Amino acid sequence: MRGCARKGWNKMRYALDKRETVRLNGWNHALCYRAAEENLPLMLFLHGGPGAPDRHLVLGCQSALAKHYTLVCWDQRGAGLSFAPTLAEKEPMTLPQVLEDVRQVKEYLLKKFKQDALILVAHSWGTLLGTLLCSAYPEGISAYLGSGQMVNGAEGERLSYEFVCEEAARRGDAEAMRELQRIGAPEKGRYSTPKGAWVQRRYVKKYGGVSFRKSTKWNSALLPALRSGAYTLGELYHAWDGNAGCIRALWDAVLEQNLIRDAAKLEMPVCLLEGRHDQCTPPELARAWFDALQAPRKQWVWFEHSAHTPMREEPEAWRQAALAFLKIAEQKN
Repeated sequence: MRGCARKGWNKMRYALDKRETVRLNGWNHALCYRAAEENLPLMLFLHGGPGAPDRHLVLGCQSALAKHYTLVCWDQRGAGLSFAPTLAEKEPMTLPQVLEDVRQVKEYLLKKFKQDALILVAHSWGTLLGTLLCSAYPEGISAYLGSGQMVNGAEGERLSYEFVCEEAARRGDAEAMRELQRIGAPEKGRYSTPKGAWVQRRYVKKYGGVSFRKSTKWNSALLPALRSGAYTLGELYHAWDGNAGCIRALWDAVLEQNLIRDAAKLEMPVCLLEGRHDQCTPPELARAWFDALQAPRKQWVWFEHSAHTPMREEPEAWRQAALAFLKIAEQKN
């Protein structure tokens, strides 16, 4: 099945289908839970962005995982239903602060569900946050799965910019070449103008580096989010209100990270599920980190018809690969 926005694709009945808001680390955090049965192992999803609450990737595209796990989607500080406009203006947001958020969320979930460990699944920006969590606070994490793995923010920006420049020249896209020349190459991941990154990302999307097949925001995000029940229509209208603020607050910290330097060893099994055509987080950087990484078990899975979001672009293949990896990891634990 191509994509997850198909008629009748999410008719599962859940024994657990609940939402709550929890006060942790000085902020109200929105969480939702789904499971086909009680007492299934926990799987916590860390969304991308910063500030892009794409919980539909799990609750919609990967709803079948609820047969095996209690799915937990968390809207991070300042994102989605955790966005608080008045607080966002007053409270600074830092990477250490958000890392402490996820540590407390992890501990809260383990206590709430009376479990010893959870599986961490992350996408894009969430992979950076998740890997740092696994490195600094490995207790209670039984496995880590990442897609669109971030490794070196500044180097990723350089490679992504080179991709769009080369592709624009190959296609003879004169308008793109003019715009890309105008914004110039990023220096240490930063463009000369605030809008430079948005210009570059527009061409990454146009050239298939976000979604391998042509897609729109409606069929790749909004429709799946509505069909999954992840948000009501009114909530969805405001779900991305905090996105720009999260990026402004955290992007410098993203660019400063280098997991080859900062997370060379993890104590849990690691699986990277990567789209072959991803140009948002170029997979060659993830591969270099993965090859050097010390971990009890490692597995790399390519998705030949995906770019940045194989969880959505090849949902069945992604799910089967994840389940197969977790089955082996659980047996060896």
